[in-house]
Formats: sequence, C-alpha cells, structure tokens
Amino acid sequence: MFGLWFGSQIFAQSSDSAGVYIERVRFSQILAAPVPALFYHFTLLFVGPHKNRLIRYSYLAGYAIASVRWGILLMNPWLLLANPRSTLTGWVVGTGPWDIYFNPFGIPIYATTMTILTLIVLSRYYIEKQSPFIRYQIKYVAASSLILIAAYYTYAWARYFGGIVTNHYPSSSTMLILLLAIRKHSFFSITPSVEQPSNTPVKYDLVQGASYLVIGPDQKYSFDIFSSLVLNGQMGLCITRLSPSYIGETYGLKSTPILWLTEEKGKDVIAPNDPNGLWLTVKAFTRLTDNPVLILHGIEYISSINGFNTVLRLIVRLNDLIIQKKGILLITITVGSLTEQQLVSLRAQCPSLQQLEIPTSQLQSSNDIDPLQASTIKPSAKARAQETPQTLQFKQEDEAKVFLFLAREFLHDYIVDRVSIDASGWRTTMEISKGSHISYSKIYLRRENHGSVLTDLLKRSLVETRWFPGQRGRGGTVQRIRVNHANPYVKAEIDRLALTP
Repeated sequence: MFGLWFGSQIFAQSSDSAGVYIERVRFSQILAAPVPALFYHFTLLFVGPHKNRLIRYSYLAGYAIASVRWGILLMNPWLLLANPRSTLTGWVVGTGPWDIYFNPFGIPIYATTMTILTLIVLSRYYIEKQSPFIRYQIKYVAASSLILIAAYYTYAWARYFGGIVTNHYPSSSTMLILLLAIRKHSFFSITPSVEQPSNTPVKYDLVQGASYLVIGPDQKYSFDIFSSLVLNGQMGLCITRLSPSYIGETYGLKSTPILWLTEEKGKDVIAPNDPNGLWLTVKAFTRLTDNPVLILHGIEYISSINGFNTVLRLIVRLNDLIIQKKGILLITITVGSLTEQQLVSLRAQCPSLQQLEIPTSQLQSSNDIDPLQASTIKPSAKARAQETPQTLQFKQEDEAKVFLFLAREFLHDYIVDRVSIDASGWRTTMEISKGSHISYSKIYLRRENHGSVLTDLLKRSLVETRWFPGQRGRGGTVQRIRVNHANPYVKAEIDRLALTP
C-alpha cells in the first residue's frame, strides 16, 4: 500500500496540466485514505495481539472513516478536491466544500487521532519491554508515525493557506525507508559465510535437524565439533562467552560469524539480558541458509541474569527452529551448572534434545586449557610437565590488588557464607576501592569508558560486570563487578587461593 501511494504521488506530480493532475491525484487520495488507520493497525500487530475491545474498535473506526472518504472520492471527488494549482515544488489540489469535515481549518483530525493512538500504544510497549532490540524497533516506528503526521500537516496547510507543497517526495519515501529500517535493525544483520574447505574429514557424525547438549568440564569439545562441521562446508553461527578473536584463532575460523555474549558495548556483541534479541539474531541467520550449524556457549550466564525459565523457553524455540531448518544446534554446558531437575525440564520440553557424552580421551587437565585472551600468558611445556598451576600476570600492581580482592570476596561468599555461585563475589566500585585500598577515581566505572584499573581486567575477561535492578543507583540500578569464574584461568587461580593458608 505504501509503495503504491508513493508511486501514485510521483505519477500525479508528473502531470502537464491541472485537468490531468486532478484525475491522477484522485487515485492518490484513494490510496492515501486508509494510510493512518493502516499504520495504526500495523503498530498494534507489531506490539502483539490485544484483547481490549476499545483498541479493536479504534482501528475499525479508522477504516470506517477511510471508507467514507473512499465513497466520496469514487462518487463525487469534487466534494473534496478542487482548484488544483502549480507551485515551485509541484502540484497541489485545493479544498472542496466537504473537506472541512475531514480537515477543519487545515488540521487533519483523522490522521492526528490515529497518530496519537499509535504513540500511546508504542509508549506503553516501550515501558513494558526491556529488550534493546525491541526498543530500537519502537523508536523507528515512532519516528515513522511522526514523519507521517508532519507530511499530512504540511499538505493540509498548503491546500488551505497556500504556499509550496513539500510532502510528496519525503513523506512516502522517508516512511518506506524507516519501515525498511525496522526490518533491517530488528536483529544483528549477519551474513552466512562458508569457510575455506579443510582437508580434515568430519570427525563427528551428527544428525541434521537435531539439538545436542554437550556437557563437559569445559567448552573445548563443543567447539571442536562446531569447527569440524563448518570447516567441511556447513555455514555456522557461534554465540559464546569467549573472545571472538580467541575462538577464531584457536579453531581456524576466518569467516564464520562469532558473537560475544557480554554486557559490554562493542562490535559483534550480544547482550545476555536480551534473550529475545538473541532469538531474532539466530532466526535472521537461519532464514538466509540451509542446514545451519549453531553453537550456544553461555547458557549458565544467561540463566543467572534472566532465570532458568527464560533459558528454557529460548532453547525450546531454538530447537524448534533447528528442526524446521534441518540444522544442528550445539548447547555447551559446564558439568554441574544445571541441576538434574533443570535437565529433566529441558528434555521434557524438547523431546528431540540429545546429549553428547564426551569421550574420556577428550578430557584434559586444567593445565592444558587454552587461555581466553592472547594477553594471558600461556603455560610453558616445563610448567605443564611439572603440573604447576599457571599464575596470572598483570600489567599494573593495582590490577593485581583489585583481582585479589575480588577473588577473596568470591571465596568468602561461596565458601563461608554459602552463597550460590551465581550470586557470589559481586561488589560495587566503592566496595572495591575500599577493600583494595585504591583510589576511587581509578575504579569508577563510566558508561562508555571504564576506570584504568578495570580496563585491562575486562578486556582479558578476568572480571565481569552486571547491572542489578531494584537497588539504589543510577536509573534505579547499580553496577557490580566480580571475578569471571567462567574463565578457566580465573577458576584455577581461585582454586589456588582456596588452598592457600
């Protein structure tokens, strides 16, 4: 409809006489009549189904007004259209005797009412939804509605009060661009890519159209399966808690898209507190390819923020999607991170969900685990031979003090106070400053630029941050930091501290 409306306006503006223009603009007005109601209806569909009768009647009333305008334009258009004139920017039609009922004193009542209803619905939806992806969409829809009503006002005033007409080209074209932008930015735009074929045959014979739980002491076995498949021709998408550069270098993935599951801002990242955004990202990727291979590493992290029920719904939706696309989904889970009851719930909701048993030959000691970042020192062969634990190294003494303080706080919460592992060790920047005896100016976390002491720790994934709702702080939330227990080197260091007298 929007495309036809835009095309009809351009066609009407190409008229070489007033008579030709009035005939062409009549068709354009017929197409324009339902646009406000159509846009409002689109908004209602965008935010989801509504059982409220008043909302249903409101867009039906909009279509009813459009139908009345249709009838007048078909039977006697001169009641609404009259005295076309040419301006510097194009043709504009004058007002007929009945037009005052639709646009009294140049005010498009019908379009204004539909726009106000649209903005009310969007504002409520914006408050309700916390997903950055959905809120991004809402902003585009709201901007589209404002541009649309501005176009209606400029056109109505040009008809009533004279002057040049400015709505023809920007109104429809801008609205179309914004609607397309909603489609483009509703998820990460990820282009599937095939890796350079490897000479190594596929190591693992997995069934297409199935999801697999890969439970083990670490994530290496899962990524070995994933890399084996994508290096033999299948298109893959990786969502992981590990650094994308580390995954790419370690497993030889040069073109496969890798998204970092983190609360930090940056390129190729996806927020763990936005499972809906993650779902839309995967859905967009699978739409562009057949037999995709997906790996999801970080389910425990998503669960700690959103709760297990949210993770359960996410896995069920991903599993159903993989069945439809005849792909493979690998869900890597650390041993002991899910309870037996949670595993039972997963299998009950996803009967097709399979579990991969890791062969004993695939297991490795903590000394053989690769570091998460290139900046982390690798254990030497001599150290591995002597089975000496790797000690983390820091660029600054203050970084070591902060890390040691957070590690001890984690141990105190987990061992002494018996706090769950997900809730252990979280401290505010003020608490870190006091506990580590470091100036607060070096610890303070800014929204875009972290304090100098924490910058390297965050980059190396030695610590992690999280916003906690319902507490005193900026915007009703407070940011806390703790050691990143998912990092195997951090875990080894915590284990070493726990055994130190």
